[in-house]
Amino acid sequence: MTFLPTAAGAVFTSGGREIVRLTSPSIAHLHLTTPVIDRLRAALCACTRLETDGEWGWAAIVMETSVDLDLVLALVSVAIKSNDCP
Repeated sequence: MTFLPTAAGAVFTSGGREIVRLTSPSIAHLHLTTPVIDRLRAALCACTRLETDGEWGWAAIVMETSVDLDLVLALVSVAIKSNDCP
């Protein structure tokens, strides 16, 4: 992963694709891709900290506890894998 500071926060890329956007200290946006969100919809909807983002394939997670951070870390690996294929 590569870290890129931006005016709007920080972006992490993998293979040249944006995977994570940190737009505030407590919100992470993850590029999970639309197929992954569709496949995991039931589990994702059960998570009160996660909501779909305005962009297709992106989800936002509010990070207020260590459990929230654990969720972000787990989903970062899903985001990297789901963006691995062209």
